[in-house]
Amino acid sequence: MPPNAPDSEFVISRTFAASVERLWATLTSPDQISAWMGPPGVKTTNLKLELWPGGVNHTRFDSPGAPPFWGKFVYREVVEPSRLVWAHTIADEQERIIRAPWDPNWPLELLTTVVLEPVGDAAATLTLTWAPLNPTPLEEKAFAKARPSMQWGWGGSFDRLAEHLATGAQTA
Repeated sequence: MPPNAPDSEFVISRTFAASVERLWATLTSPDQISAWMGPPGVKTTNLKLELWPGGVNHTRFDSPGAPPFWGKFVYREVVEPSRLVWAHTIADEQERIIRAPWDPNWPLELLTTVVLEPVGDAAATLTLTWAPLNPTPLEEKAFAKARPSMQWGWGGSFDRLAEHLATGAQTA
């Protein structure tokens, strides 16, 4: 977490060997999302992607030895190729928002902001900020306690994203 980030936010940033445009395409294509999102060992299936404000991204996550769970993102901002903002929730198979199976006090909604910034012509920095939306005190506490897990989860996703980009995978 950067030293200036408030306790109520989780921030992770990484520079990737890809242009902003290529990174954007990898973040906004269903097939590409399925290839990298989730920590190692998690199989991700992007079921629906409506890339516009009010649109939904519905994704299934399968982990060995655990029941599947789904994520639902409702986009608030889509500014190609530099910014995505969405409300991030745990959902069921029908896209209904549910409590996280791993912690009943996990925030129902997280505001997710992704900013892409070019670093020369062939690299880009992705900064992701996560913050609970209208959390209860118990949700704030659960979010703060889960920082190591968030670092592992998003860090693992970013590792998979870097590997995916390095394979020369083409974007849609």
